[in-house]
Amino acid sequence: MWSSQTMNTSSTAAICSKRVSRLRRRSTCACSAGASRTASCTAARSSAAISWHSNSTNDSGCVGVHVLFAHGFESSPDGSKPTYMREELGWEVTTPVMSELGWNIEQETEVLLRLIDEHDYDLVSGSSMGALAAANASASRPDLDLRLLLLAPAFGLADLWRSGAGKVGLAHWKSHGSVPHHHRGLDQEIILGWDFIKAADSMSWPELAHPTVIIHGLQDDIVPIENSRRVAAGSEHVVALLEIEDGHRMQLAGPRFLEAAKLLGLM
Repeated sequence: MWSSQTMNTSSTAAICSKRVSRLRRRSTCACSAGASRTASCTAARSSAAISWHSNSTNDSGCVGVHVLFAHGFESSPDGSKPTYMREELGWEVTTPVMSELGWNIEQETEVLLRLIDEHDYDLVSGSSMGALAAANASASRPDLDLRLLLLAPAFGLADLWRSGAGKVGLAHWKSHGSVPHHHRGLDQEIILGWDFIKAADSMSWPELAHPTVIIHGLQDDIVPIENSRRVAAGSEHVVALLEIEDGHRMQLAGPRFLEAAKLLGLM
């Protein structure tokens, strides 16, 4: 069961020390020491992922957090949430293109797993369907040392899409094998195969395997907050569920990211 208790001081110090050591060993293209947090850092592009780096130190004296961030279904790598992490908190953020391998949740989870298996991240975060992919990645790598920050996670994805499509729409989708969908983020039509629903059927309620903080808006009209409450109530790995006055886009969540990092022992 989840609670809002932070980790003890010695545990936090140990995690911080370990993370500083890892960051020092890692080769980065950091911004110059005098650069403003709002200035653009050098972007390193590899395997359709963008990394922003910073030399900043947070108020606790610990080097900035290295984050793998998974954007939502109709968002992009340069969305407002990873931008806030980079510019306001000075965190190092890697944001892959989540549709690199395809649009279904299994393919999006694989995008994260490839990066998690190759690199060392302090925090794996995501929004909406990206958060669900992060949760599935956690379930797939229980032996790794990971910490998760999930923003309006799309738990119950299959039911959400089935409800939206309706019986007639689902029958058409299944019989034709695919349907067109107007992607608002790209402002263009994409094709969603029936595999989108098939993957969602088996990956909508992953079992978390690592310390996790969930932030969900009380006014979310896309993914009901009850879905996050269900996961929080049933998982011993959920450190806290932070319920905030916000909608699905989580436009007001930024100031709570630092609180989440502290709850996870990263500060």
